[in-house]
Amino acid sequence: MSEEMQASSPGRLHAEDGWQPEITARFQLAPQTPEPGLPGKNVGDLVVTSAAGGSLVVIVSLGKAEQFSLEIVRKAAGALGKWLASSGAAGLGIELDTLLDAAETAGKAAAREDLAEAALTGLRLGSYRFGQYK
Repeated sequence: MSEEMQASSPGRLHAEDGWQPEITARFQLAPQTPEPGLPGKNVGDLVVTSAAGGSLVVIVSLGKAEQFSLEIVRKAAGALGKWLASSGAAGLGIELDTLLDAAETAGKAAAREDLAEAALTGLRLGSYRFGQYK
């Protein structure tokens, strides 16, 4: 997150403030050959692993490098949002640098802000539950 964004959002907690999320999300492009412990080749495949201190790390597949786009980021984050809504988790941290790395590896230029917006939009849409008539 840029210094501007941190300064313009008072009251928000940041890693620098000592806040540690219950779950951390990392995005990555699908490996050429499947590997144990890594998500598959389909966009939105998830692998959940334990991290130090009892927190969880969710690795989310962005699919193949040649398919990478902001829409793919939205779809992958949507799958994360769907999983998150069913997990009951109270907090999520997203490692935006993993999206920047994926864009660079795929050879697609994307601004940090655009990647963050796509991820948050997908997360919001994926976690939405319509329950008015239930």
